[in-house]
Amino acid sequence: MKKRYIILISILVVLVVIRLILPAIAKHQINKQLANIEGYHGSINDLSMSLYKGAFNIGELVIYEEASEDPETPIIRLPILDFSLDWRALMKGKLVSEIHMDSMEVNLTVLKEEEKEKEPRLHFAEQLQELNPIQINKLSIANAKIAYLDPTADPQVDVYFDNFNLNAENLSNVEDEEKALPGYVQINSNAMGEGKMDMEMHVNILKEIPEFDLNLAFEDIDLVKFNNFMEAYANLELKSGTLSVFSEALVENGEITGYVKPVIEDFDVNQEAEDKNLPERVYGAVVDFFGKVLENPKEEQIASRVELSGHVENIENNPWQAVFGLLRNAFIEAYTKEIENSINFGSSDS
Repeated sequence: MKKRYIILISILVVLVVIRLILPAIAKHQINKQLANIEGYHGSINDLSMSLYKGAFNIGELVIYEEASEDPETPIIRLPILDFSLDWRALMKGKLVSEIHMDSMEVNLTVLKEEEKEKEPRLHFAEQLQELNPIQINKLSIANAKIAYLDPTADPQVDVYFDNFNLNAENLSNVEDEEKALPGYVQINSNAMGEGKMDMEMHVNILKEIPEFDLNLAFEDIDLVKFNNFMEAYANLELKSGTLSVFSEALVENGEITGYVKPVIEDFDVNQEAEDKNLPERVYGAVVDFFGKVLENPKEEQIASRVELSGHVENIENNPWQAVFGLLRNAFIEAYTKEIENSINFGSSDS
């Protein structure tokens, strides 16, 4: 056999061996890094890769939070994570990635009291970013669930967004660098299986102070589904109530402009439970009283409009606006249940 064929075969064998052992090496390194995240620990169960596509598939990623009141419940459980290079960006000389996550669960369990001021989750996000030094240009999340859990409350709290879907594109300004807001993010979800949430945002996250133009709508959320949350934190139990929230907001040159407009309909407080103590009965009576006073007799709804303004580092959000907004609604008008389309990027005076 000629020497050159021996060399070619040897190279081929080496490449095959590298291809076979590389996933195991990568899995070991990832698990090592996940085990060394300060305040957290995690692991992946499987990893496969396609070198010619520049793609990786990670199976069953779990991460646990040590500062959580329930450290046995993972803060993140992710059955499927697909990571690949963005070839269109690569053709422009930029190394960025595309990430797809399927059926992810995020459990934001209340933190132990002594840990709350340490901002462990902010530090966690920074550490995760360091694990992926490649910029993310496209991100998609399908059929996720994001929950807030408080096992220390009475009753225990478990509220969540389900069927959460996110699509984000051009986060690294790869496709349209001339556009003021080249990135696009779209989210839709349910809240505890009820109502719907839709969000659209155009964004430029590469500026020193990221700029965005956002429309957000929560519609027809059944408040009774959140009774455990309300009983635990507000000594309040509802017999009925539907919440909708509409908001527009933009940040341009560091200044935020916008509004938040909540609308509550068919609001009714339960005051008949015999096991309620006096403070709960008083609170329920007060809420019920104001519910009746502020209810618009024609529209049968409670609504307000809170303005957002100021620099992003010092947002002026006056809570008294909500009070006056409710009074105005009670005696003058009921707000329309929709986004107003009154806030537009590029039209601010700043």
